[in-house]
Amino acid sequence: MTDEEGPLDRRVMTLVHAARAFAITALDPIEREFHLAIGSADQLRRWDYLLTVAGVAVAVSCLHNQVSASHFARLLPRIRQQLDGWDTESPAALDDCRAFITRSLQGNGLPDSPQHVSIVDASGIWVLWNLFGRCPSYEESRPARAIGRMLQATFAGWWA
Repeated sequence: MTDEEGPLDRRVMTLVHAARAFAITALDPIEREFHLAIGSADQLRRWDYLLTVAGVAVAVSCLHNQVSASHFARLLPRIRQQLDGWDTESPAALDDCRAFITRSLQGNGLPDSPQHVSIVDASGIWVLWNLFGRCPSYEESRPARAIGRMLQATFAGWWA
């Protein structure tokens, strides 16, 4: 292990834990500002799950842009393993989130969307789409940018 790899390896080990903590704390400001109704315990668990996965997805996207392809190929399976240890369905959800963000950035992710959508908007929309189980209406999608900004602010610099 090189000196450069050491800190990244340690960050891999704490990423899912940090994303879970973020998910728990992120709901209150979104509920207050946008009156997002998370009424049941099942919806609350779903919110926590989706925010955790989206946080990891944002961090993984940033990692992909910051390290060599071979280094990324070495770290991604370890991130996926950490997710799997938390929830066995979460690696597939990570793939879905990353694919949705990629499609959205290319202008293919959201119906009736502008040509290109930012990673901020795409990550927030992915959370809401999966929370509601369908494409959110215009009104329901209002919190998307705030959710995405919170994700970016927390996880874009994760590897620094």
